Parts: sequence; C-alpha cells; structure tokens
Amino acid sequence: MSPSPLVLELRQFLHEGRARLWKRHNWRSPIRPWLDEHSKLLDDVLTRIYNAAWDSARASYDGPVEADPGLVLIAIGGYGRAELCPHSDIDIAFVTSEEENPLLDAVIKDAFKLIVEVLIDGAKLDVGYAYRPISDIERLDHQSKAALLEARCIAGNEKLVETVRSEVYSGWDTVAFLLEKATERRQRAEKVSLSLYAVEPNLKDGTGTLRDIHFSLWSASALLETATPLEELVERGVVTGKDAECVDAAREFFLKLRVWLHLQSNRETDVLRLEYQDRCARAFSYTGAGGVASQNLLADFYVHAENAARFCDRVLNRLLEGPLPFDGHFSASRQRLYAPHPFTLQNHPEL
Repeated sequence: MSPSPLVLELRQFLHEGRARLWKRHNWRSPIRPWLDEHSKLLDDVLTRIYNAAWDSARASYDGPVEADPGLVLIAIGGYGRAELCPHSDIDIAFVTSEEENPLLDAVIKDAFKLIVEVLIDGAKLDVGYAYRPISDIERLDHQSKAALLEARCIAGNEKLVETVRSEVYSGWDTVAFLLEKATERRQRAEKVSLSLYAVEPNLKDGTGTLRDIHFSLWSASALLETATPLEELVERGVVTGKDAECVDAAREFFLKLRVWLHLQSNRETDVLRLEYQDRCARAFSYTGAGGVASQNLLADFYVHAENAARFCDRVLNRLLEGPLPFDGHFSASRQRLYAPHPFTLQNHPEL
C-alpha cells in the first residue's frame, strides 16, 4: 500500500529540514540555537501528526467530543530537554487523563501509525514511544519517573503536563532514587573507559560529562520538587552562581562535541575516538601541529569534566545531608533521624 499524501509530505518536510540543519552550523557559535531548531523541526512534524490523528478519529466517532480533551503528547529525555543530537533516540509519550476512552484510543492508534510511517519507516529514526495514563504514573519505576520530570508539551492539553509532574512527585521514594543513582554513578566511574581522563572520552556516560550533569539536576528536581533545579540550587545556596555558569559551559561544550561527532560518523556515537580528535579540534578552531590541536581540545574537555564532576559531587553530598523524607513521618539530616512535628510519636504510637 502506497503512503498517503500526508505521509509523503511530512517525510519530505523532515528530510529537507534535517538536510538544512546538517549543513548550517558554525562550530564557533553556541550549539543551543541549533538544538532548539532541531527540536522544533520534530515538534512541527509531531504536531501535524497529532492534529491529523484527531481529524481522522473525529471523522469516524459518533459520540460527543469534549472541548478540552484529556490527552497530551509530550517529549521526554534529551528531546524533552531540547538537547536532541542528530542521531539520538526520540522519546515521546501520550498521556491521558483517563483510561479506556474510545476517542482518545483512536487518536493514539492513528498517531502511532503515522509516527511509524513518517519517522521510523520514512526517516529511519529511532523513536521510543509510550502510553501513560495519569493513574499509572505513581507506579512507574525510578528511571521512568525521572524522564517525566523533563516532560515538555508538543501538542494537546498542556495542563496535563503539570498534572504529570504532580503525580511523579506523589508517593515517589526520592531517597531511594537518589541512592540508586549515586550507586550507578560510582559504578560507572570505576570503568576505565568512562574515567574522567580517558584518552577517548565518552561524552554522554563518562565521569563529569552529560550523564553526571543530568543526574545532578534530576536529583535536585526530585528532592526539591522543582521544574527549575539549577536555579533552585543556586537560590538555596547549594551551589554558587559561578558553579552554575561552569556547569552550563560544560554542558554546552559536551553537546557541541556530541552534535559534531554524530554528524561526522553519521550515527549515534558518544566516544570521541582518536581518529576524530584532530578533525574535531580543527573544526572547533584549535591550532597547532603534530597533535597539539587535539591535545588542546582534550585539555579543555578535562577542565569542563572536572567542573561538572565537582558540581555533581557537591549537589549529591548536600542533598544527602538532608533533610531527607522517610515514611511520611520522619526526616534524616546529617545522619540523624528526627520527627518534624512535635506530636508525631504521640499521634502515631505504632511508630
């Protein structure tokens, strides 16, 4: 069966948009505008898919249609942060305010079909998609909840995005999440290939790189229940304004390297291997003969990684000092357990 005119049009629109982006970036300029434009390109395609799915579902639906339907299409992960590199996975989710709604089910089914035809079969992109009724969010695992902290509305009922965040915080054992991720970070740091001073650094999972930055901000967002974790950390005095500037500069540096590496290798890769280092250094305007340019590039990489690793250590240590909530009745701070309310034990003798 031949693709529909809409599918062909969206495939062409996406292909031309990506081709323009792939050719345009000046590596001496900040990468954020490029990332924003890349995310917007995908937003535009997915918004048209969402609207087309609604048109199709309404045309075949006999019942009443609410003016403010309980459905939203959200971007999560790197796409939610608008940090989508050229060959990164595109993670999205459909969130509904209720289950077993025939109209919403029809919209989601039609949208999934178009997503497969346009993005997966047409553009050969890796798309991770999920269906999340609001009632299921409280039961999700730690990683799924952390991804939803960065949810960004693409199309649909934007009010549901705030409901998603509220449900994520509700009943979430954020202390267990923090300890689990701290253990993962320690295990990653023990791998030679992911060490801070690796000869071929991993831009995503290496010590002091993007994963550490994201983990710090996820942890702050979870424990402090904020959608702006970096600003909240500065306001509370956990880190200084200078610390925030350094981690922003590190994130910009790593993302620019990662975008360049994806474009050069024409695939998703996060390791800056030796064969790419001199070319990358030249593209980023480093100079010097006999490997000096690539050495200068790596020197800057290590400075940014050191800053990001220190930032992550500071945030985690301060958050673990407490107060940390336990069991809804107690808090821990500086290795001491206490009851925030003076009548906790009197009102709950079973404790």
